[in-house]
Amino acid sequence: MIFNKDNKGNEELRRLTGNYYASNDFNKISQDIILAEEELIKIVGTAVYDRAKAFYDMTSDAQEAHEDKVINAALLERVQMPIAIYATFMMYRKNDISHESSGRKFKIDVESERLPWQWQLERDDEIQLESYYRSIDRLIDWMDEKELEEWMNTDTKKAMSKQLIKSATLFNQYYPIDRSSRFFVMISPFVREVERKYIRPALGKELYEKYTGLATDPPLTEVEIELKEWIYPAIPLLAMSIAFRRMPLALIPYGVVRNYSSQTHTMNSSNPASIDDIFDISRDLEKQGMAAIGEFKNERAGKDILFPLLPNNDPKNKYMKV
Repeated sequence: MIFNKDNKGNEELRRLTGNYYASNDFNKISQDIILAEEELIKIVGTAVYDRAKAFYDMTSDAQEAHEDKVINAALLERVQMPIAIYATFMMYRKNDISHESSGRKFKIDVESERLPWQWQLERDDEIQLESYYRSIDRLIDWMDEKELEEWMNTDTKKAMSKQLIKSATLFNQYYPIDRSSRFFVMISPFVREVERKYIRPALGKELYEKYTGLATDPPLTEVEIELKEWIYPAIPLLAMSIAFRRMPLALIPYGVVRNYSSQTHTMNSSNPASIDDIFDISRDLEKQGMAAIGEFKNERAGKDILFPLLPNNDPKNKYMKV
């Protein structure tokens, strides 16, 4: 566990969340911290967590003497924050009702407290989750900026580096996702699926590999560089079409789904769109994505860049395919 050093876990949680009482019993949240740590590891990898944990476990003198003190301290704080926010969030939800030997009970001081409305609890859940998601965005953005070795060597980051769209910033230019690096990591398998099924066949193997950087010889021509902008919009549109069909809306940044909420003017007006609405959105995004591919093909045809009907021949090749 990356908390409770020198029995100061409550102070650490208070400092990182701003709303955790230092007088709480730390043992009541220790299980939630373990679960939150495991959730973060699924996103950023074990090596990132282990590096932060190793620095955390050092004595103060050892931390001060470490050659990477500055970057390790920054990593530790950025790893701890999402864990703290998510762990306290889970604990608060469980504490709404007490669990006793005689069953679940709700206790409240009728003289000084009032039971919150359900919509108030739901709104608070949204706020807490949004803070959690933002803290993960902050961690990933920082690791990308610093090119942290433990992050760059994860299978997730290596797979993303082979994509045509490699970052949340570029994805956000064509389909706004609140610049969420966390969400981009989660949606990257859909990006690769789109590129494999639609983009690579549209570009052709040679041009696709040049665009992704998998091949650098021969270099891109000026016309190919110009055409690159025409294929980009299709990828986020088609990837989001898949995401709306397959992912829970709760995992999609709140700002993205805000416009897809119920239009009824009641306390429930923040309810997510219906299943039929979601599939309508997905189909519309798919239609837009396929139209973007068509526009790319038309632009390429106008510039006389055609599919290679045959591979580049080399006199050294003494074989043929039938």
